[in-house]
Amino acid sequence: MKRAFTLIELLVVIAIIAVLAAILFPVFARAKDAAKKASCISNLNQIGKGFLLYASDSDDRFPNMTEGLGGEQREGGWTYIDYFRTYSAGDFKPEKGSVFPYVKSAAVFVCPSDKDAATSKQSYALNGCLAEPPFASGLERGRPMSWVQNTSAVMMLGEEGTAPNQDTNYTSGTNDGFFHPEFDHFTSRHAGLSNVIYVDSHVKTIPAQKNRVELLHNGTKSCLSIDGQ
Repeated sequence: MKRAFTLIELLVVIAIIAVLAAILFPVFARAKDAAKKASCISNLNQIGKGFLLYASDSDDRFPNMTEGLGGEQREGGWTYIDYFRTYSAGDFKPEKGSVFPYVKSAAVFVCPSDKDAATSKQSYALNGCLAEPPFASGLERGRPMSWVQNTSAVMMLGEEGTAPNQDTNYTSGTNDGFFHPEFDHFTSRHAGLSNVIYVDSHVKTIPAQKNRVELLHNGTKSCLSIDGQ
């Protein structure tokens, strides 16, 4: 005759399952986040290669870039801002940008960890220092690649985050795809970290609070002077 489980035995089994779930679920979550971060890094690699191919066909210049409200629905930039928002992710159509023919996939313009990616269609912003100042909230001309003296230390693309002023985590997506050296911030969507690709095409994960001036024009002259020097 088979003996049924007692209530105490059932409770012990349930408790063991609950303990195992509590241990394993965070592990699975971290593994999922790591996979998303790896995919994000791969996307930056592909876009970075597209930038270098573009430059080789364009007198060794970085592509033009659109900035702020003045860049909304203007063609000619590396990406296309369909709708600009100041404190939240904008709406983009990367396929209308000048770099898209070298990338050929809209999917690589979004990071899987970007909570706004489904609507914004873009997670990355181009280093504003790679445009010729003064910045005028519109269409900015890309600099010659020779302006960058230290290609392994200057960011080309990064994960810009936007948010109302009181939110210092900047978890919303990029608003215009233009990383302004004075005002913009890196997102902290990767557990306080952010992915960037440098001009020499290597990708690195950095703290979201990384010194922006160092990263955006390290080893070069200031990118904010009126004469472009």
